[in-house]
Amino acid sequence: MEKEEVTKEVKKEKKEEKNKKSTGKSLLKAIGIIILLVIIIFIILVARKVVIINNLQNKIEEYSKMDNYYVKEYDYDGESLVIGEYYIKGNKNKSELNSMGIDSDSKLIEVYNGEEFNIYIESNGEKTALLDAGEEITGRIGISNFLEINNFQDILKTAILSEISTENCNGKECYRIQTGYGFNNSNNESKVTIYIDKETGLPTRYLNGTRIRGEEKTSTIQDYYYEFNTVTDEDVQEPDISEYKISE
Repeated sequence: MEKEEVTKEVKKEKKEEKNKKSTGKSLLKAIGIIILLVIIIFIILVARKVVIINNLQNKIEEYSKMDNYYVKEYDYDGESLVIGEYYIKGNKNKSELNSMGIDSDSKLIEVYNGEEFNIYIESNGEKTALLDAGEEITGRIGISNFLEINNFQDILKTAILSEISTENCNGKECYRIQTGYGFNNSNNESKVTIYIDKETGLPTRYLNGTRIRGEEKTSTIQDYYYEFNTVTDEDVQEPDISEYKISE
């Protein structure tokens, strides 16, 4: 009788051990499936972001090839506002930068007329011109391509380290891309946020963390507006030189 009880007990223990092993295998299998699903979801999300970034880059490159466009940029950091207007027409271009600060306002006009690069400065009630300032500085300025990535490795890294969502910004349906990598991030300690028009690939807003002046830190915002094939010869004309003092 005792022998039968011992045998039953042994069988019971073996069965329990077998059940534990089976449960352990099932748990490991479940964990493995979960890990595999997480990896698959991660790959799908990264692949989606790679496609988005690549498509946006291709779109903005088409606009960058155009030779007639106007860009208006607002650069605000809490203490000052800089309004930049850029006119591109063929091999001529003109930029006007109006700086409005707490203490003073100023205006900088740069013109490349196809032959010479001239600078006009208005500050503290004085107007100064620097003619034939040397090699053209402004070039084909105006369109900021924050998605300018030269190889697939950087696109992949940007996709992995970025958060992409859809939001409306300045009346445009945009991709909101937040990242600490790339996008002309001058402050690697913080993330930058850029809103890019889904239809054109052009940036509409850029938030580059904070701007540091001494011990003060202020948030920076840049807004962009565009027009294409609207710039006329009059738009790229130089100011009336008679109003300026010529700097030697």
